[in-house]
Amino acid sequence: MVDRMMWSGSAKGLFSIRSAYHLEHSRVRAGKGEYSMMAEAEQVWESIWKLNVQGVVKLFLWKACHDLLPTRLNLFKKLVIECNKCPVCENEVETTIHAVWCCPTASDVWAESDSPVQKWAVAKLEFIELWKKLNSSLDGDEIELVACTLRGIWLRRNLLIFEKKFESPKRILSAAKQGRDEFIAANLQNFKSKPDRGEVKWQKPTNVLGKFNWDASISVQEKKVGIGVIARNVDGDILACLSSGIQASVKPVLAEALALRRAMFFCQEVVISSACFEGDSQIVVNDANGKEEVWAEHGVVIEDIRKMLGDKPQWSVQFTYRKANNTAHILAKLGINCNEENVWMEEGPLQIMNSVMREKYCNSFE
Repeated sequence: MVDRMMWSGSAKGLFSIRSAYHLEHSRVRAGKGEYSMMAEAEQVWESIWKLNVQGVVKLFLWKACHDLLPTRLNLFKKLVIECNKCPVCENEVETTIHAVWCCPTASDVWAESDSPVQKWAVAKLEFIELWKKLNSSLDGDEIELVACTLRGIWLRRNLLIFEKKFESPKRILSAAKQGRDEFIAANLQNFKSKPDRGEVKWQKPTNVLGKFNWDASISVQEKKVGIGVIARNVDGDILACLSSGIQASVKPVLAEALALRRAMFFCQEVVISSACFEGDSQIVVNDANGKEEVWAEHGVVIEDIRKMLGDKPQWSVQFTYRKANNTAHILAKLGINCNEENVWMEEGPLQIMNSVMREKYCNSFE
């Protein structure tokens, strides 16, 4: 077991002005009661990811709730443009809620006879509050149609800016309905060919020296993040593993990003040249493998991850389901009770051994 003293604001354990800023930023938000609202926030994100709509629609809603869409106001704040007025109506400041709900041209779409919110009053509120209201008032089919329509209105706005074309309100609503129906039909058609998630299990690494499974766990009461990482070879044997606790107030997606970055540093520390990093956070995996700028809070960590991936062509990041990431999850849970980082070489704590042996045994008979 190796004990280390680290600066908790940085995964490398080194102090920097940048890491101190983000640590203080998190502390201030926590003092304002962010964690008291975490449960409610989690319900919002769950209401988005469980929708039976295209992934791009879910991502659009997630960005809208975080106010990450490149509206004129956001671009104006970043000094990208000089005018914050709506490019469609040219009268009001273009916020997220204005672009997809309050703008007169958006209201025309919602006033269509087939709209689930035809008789709703236009109210100026934050988008996330609108989304909560929609979820509490509409049934499943209606909220899915509204979700697709919201993105359709945003795409129409972009079409006007870049191609000088503008679709009619009826066309926007019908296209949203058609897109949703086609998505559901395709899912039903491919249902029998989809793998049973219950059969998903950890797989031994191929074409690399080690697989690093990573995960994060959050304790709302203790305001603490637990990080777990386990590295195994092609035989399923443990190369190394760690369990670490960080006293900080962060959101789940940031915690998962920190866990992936710690796994990468850990790979360097144990000197494994080729590795696959596997986790169950789809957002972090997609962002790590993407190229677009991440405006959310975990964007700074994603920058570090992408740089390391660029420097290490024999590294890769991939998604797996929670059931196949169970051992890392146990280590992350243990990290909640850690006051320091614990590292094991070629072994692990007793709490994970049953899981490790079971996964190794199952792979041996494939």
